[in-house]
Amino acid sequence: RARLPDPELPLRWAAWFEEQGDIVGLPENHCARYRSQREQVAAVWANNQRTLLTTEEHIAALDEWCGEFSEDNCFEEDEGDSGREATSPRCSGTACASGVASLLRRLLRRCPRLGGSA
Repeated sequence: RARLPDPELPLRWAAWFEEQGDIVGLPENHCARYRSQREQVAAVWANNQRTLLTTEEHIAALDEWCGEFSEDNCFEEDEGDSGREATSPRCSGTACASGVASLLRRLLRRCPRLGGSA
């Protein structure tokens, strides 16, 4: 969460630009256009932040829901042609949710923006 961009930052840039524009005598419409662009950027950043945080909540809820399943509910071991152990899916109903939950946990651990470590 700390690495997400601050949606207020573009608005601070616009305020700074207006101050500097007044000092050097930039036309007012230049400053207004710049402010309008920064407001659009701020809105996009705020929307992206809301989307990422909501996605994080949904993934956490899915992980919690899938937590009751273990990975061995979804796979069984058998002997391959080379004599090594191989896994083959034997999924039935919601047992495969454990595989999805395991994948989501690994992704969350790798994604610094969602609280994991790279």
